[in-house]
Amino acid sequence: MIKNSSSYDSFKWRHLVWGIIFTFLLVPIASSLLTEILFASGKGILPGTDGLSGYALDRLQTAVISFFQMLGACLFLLFYGPMKRLVRPVLSLKPLRMKKTYLLLIILMIATYLFGFLVDFFFPSSAKDQLNELSLARVWDMHPGLIVLTFLATSLFVPIYEEFIFRGVILTFFRSKYSYLTSSVLSSLLFGIAHFYSLGVVISAFFAGLLLSYLCKKSGSITPGIVFHMLNNAAALLLSQYL
Repeated sequence: MIKNSSSYDSFKWRHLVWGIIFTFLLVPIASSLLTEILFASGKGILPGTDGLSGYALDRLQTAVISFFQMLGACLFLLFYGPMKRLVRPVLSLKPLRMKKTYLLLIILMIATYLFGFLVDFFFPSSAKDQLNELSLARVWDMHPGLIVLTFLATSLFVPIYEEFIFRGVILTFFRSKYSYLTSSVLSSLLFGIAHFYSLGVVISAFFAGLLLSYLCKKSGSITPGIVFHMLNNAAALLLSQYL
């Protein structure tokens, strides 16, 4: 358990609930509405999209929504009083200047892919299920510019958004109340449920959540976890072209 400070003592369950509602419900809704305005019937702020296929336009809109979600959630968590007192202490960049951090990243990445092979053995369609649910099955047939945008959304915007919430807020809050093991399992379970594309994906996400929690505990920061999450998503997207 993290030693309680005045900031953690003042952080109540209602703050956690409100934070989750805002970041998982209100921010995505606002991001979708703003994106709809930008692309509305080709008359929005972003012209020249009428010539795109339906799939390409969907990928472009998804990338924009992901950016707005990341931006909105991060601004809220960094500047809303109770949230910033919880998140800012675990935003240190110091671990990224330490060689042992990168050694740990390599070990955890290897563990992730070894576990992934095990999951694929029992749930052979889980990777394709996730690609289909995220509409990424045809991403490599798109224009290179749209591939880059999809890559940014998947490997940059989404990892930052998810790590701020799951490790920055949820894990840190639980660790102020419970033991590390309980906090890790609870936050990882929520992380797995958030990736409910198939049972195999949920199990993989739960395991990844445990590793990310351990990385946060060892480094005292969520920044190595953001790097891990980015690398993992980037590798998964690159390998998807061979599925």
